[in-house]
Amino acid sequence: MVVLCLTSLEAFTRTVLVRESKDLSRFSTYPARARELMARPGPHVLFLGNSATERGVDSRLAEQELGVPAELFSADSSHINTWIWMMDAEFWKAGRSPELVVIDYFGKSLEDGRHLELGRLAQFFTDRDDWSELFEAELPTLDRRVELVVSSIWATFAFRDRIRDRIFKLIPGYEHYATVENAENNAMDKSEHGVTAPGSWSTLQRFLVLARDHHTRVVFVAFPTRSDYELEQPSLDAIRAAGMTHLDLRHVPELDPAKHYDDGIHLNAEGRRIYTLHLVSELKRLQLIPAP
Repeated sequence: MVVLCLTSLEAFTRTVLVRESKDLSRFSTYPARARELMARPGPHVLFLGNSATERGVDSRLAEQELGVPAELFSADSSHINTWIWMMDAEFWKAGRSPELVVIDYFGKSLEDGRHLELGRLAQFFTDRDDWSELFEAELPTLDRRVELVVSSIWATFAFRDRIRDRIFKLIPGYEHYATVENAENNAMDKSEHGVTAPGSWSTLQRFLVLARDHHTRVVFVAFPTRSDYELEQPSLDAIRAAGMTHLDLRHVPELDPAKHYDDGIHLNAEGRRIYTLHLVSELKRLQLIPAP
């Protein structure tokens, strides 16, 4: 009975949860979309990032304005330590090298130690050949390494947090409770740990080396959010030292915080159009699109 229950739950996760989850379902389409993008006459432009990119960049509008094939890959709540594996899995490891990759980020997303969702990494963006590098670079503790290995073969375990949230959302008032609890935990964490340790940017540097080795030009774009944030000088230095480009678009004059945002980060439909056109204009101004 236990085996039957576990098998049924695993089948449900792989066939229903993955299909109905917006985030997970699109991951399964990325290999085909990467092939289709690179099969078109180049140069090729890829927009890469998290939900800010997903809701901030209209790839079809960008493609129309740039006059070259363009595609958008994103993963919610992701940072540089996920983007590096997404690029490697869908493009570089498969021998595909888009000429230009545009990465929107905000806050400390380029710094080491950001949140890393191992379930999607294990199921979609890494395999056993990546484990040694992943262990050394991102997973120094035994429990996290075990979590990755188990997640690679057991989807129910990999996506257990998503399953829990789907079940708990059926309880009235749970989402409000979860928001309050997270805020309290974050406040407690800050009060207990005090000043954070100085940051490091080794994953960013590895990403830059891979991009250079695969002849991919990368543009990092500081994304406009409602709340301002400081740029991190070590990340700017690393980007420039690698011969890549950084764009500071934290303040786009046409974007009205009261009219063009759904929340503190995500743009609405009109804000998305405005930002896409502004971003495209900057890419053209800097002549970052290679000639066909």
